[in-house]
Amino acid sequence: MPGDALRIPFHPNVPLADQYAAPTRNVRQMLQSFVRHVCRTRGPVQSDWKLKHVKIYRVVHIVPPSSLYMKGADPRDPEFYRPYYMGAYNSEGKLLEPHDPFLYWLMPVYRDQQGRVVDYGRRHAGEERWIEE
Repeated sequence: MPGDALRIPFHPNVPLADQYAAPTRNVRQMLQSFVRHVCRTRGPVQSDWKLKHVKIYRVVHIVPPSSLYMKGADPRDPEFYRPYYMGAYNSEGKLLEPHDPFLYWLMPVYRDQQGRVVDYGRRHAGEERWIEE
């Protein structure tokens, strides 16, 4: 593995069996259709820009238990969101890397020991600010 390869750990607070979620055949077809629609109806962009690909993430929002609400938990807290990488697609809706090692895996979002939000979904998507104080 190259030294600069992206490394994403398993989520420390989610059972391993819940960290992989492959979609059904019907859902995969819907994703392809969504990509084609988005690529044909995208908003105003520079006329000389060319679309390379579209990355899709399925984000599951976990509803916190009432005990956390009683302690003042905010349901919009980043730790209650679980992004699963659904793939990169070209403008025709074709999955570009069907053997991508991150495909259909959870991109963990959690607080580290310093209390910072570490968001591997943002890191995977190319966001520079994927750790928030």
